[in-house]
Amino acid sequence: MFGKLLTLKKVLVGTITPMCIVLTKNIKFSNFLYADSVDVNVTKSEKWDSNWDKLENQGVDPKSIPVHNIYLIRHGQYLIQEKNSKDKKLTQLGREQSAVTGRYLKSILSSIDFFIHSTVVRAKETADIIFHEVDDVKLTESTDLLAEGMPIVPHRYSNDSSKHELSEHVDQPRIEAAFRKYIKRGYPSDKKSINTVIVCHANVIRYFLLRALQLEPRSWLDMSLYHASVTKISINGKGSVSLRFYGNAGHMDPKLLST
Repeated sequence: MFGKLLTLKKVLVGTITPMCIVLTKNIKFSNFLYADSVDVNVTKSEKWDSNWDKLENQGVDPKSIPVHNIYLIRHGQYLIQEKNSKDKKLTQLGREQSAVTGRYLKSILSSIDFFIHSTVVRAKETADIIFHEVDDVKLTESTDLLAEGMPIVPHRYSNDSSKHELSEHVDQPRIEAAFRKYIKRGYPSDKKSINTVIVCHANVIRYFLLRALQLEPRSWLDMSLYHASVTKISINGKGSVSLRFYGNAGHMDPKLLST
């Protein structure tokens, strides 16, 4: 059985066909149907900008700059039905989610160099719970820059963008300022890595991620995040950005998952 090879029968685009994976003998992989090659014209604006954080010319050897690991944590489940932001506190489930995520961070991080969180109640509560679970936090900061908001009008609102233009006008400069302040390569140090934990909101996290990867930021609404999930990006001394994991909630029992 293991000597047999899998092959795909040809299917027509636009038609519905049953699964066409069959076992057969004496068929080489070279007979597989491949898509036609696509000629991609990469313009200058689409090329990777290694100086995206404006820290490329620091006059230091990039090898002396440790990897900056940034852990973006969404707040736990909260009382979404409340009208006032100050009343949108964590539910009991949200508190459990936050505690589990805090223990997860403790298991993977021996120390945290920067612990930063949004001033919005649900994010602050999440941060407080996580803070009491982790070890060796060097510096903490609370900032309005990370508050929830409309980072940029997403593609799916393009036909009715006028309703969201004011929100974007108010929120986008603030959230972009937060990105420029916190999402960047590290500084010269003897350490092998710098660990930053940021507790904030789904809109902010998704925007940060797309901006860091130099992808279309208007696609942020096309992604979803579990409550108290962890997204990790790493930035090396040359400004290269790697997404390590997105919306990780594998440390939670399935009954704790919510969006």
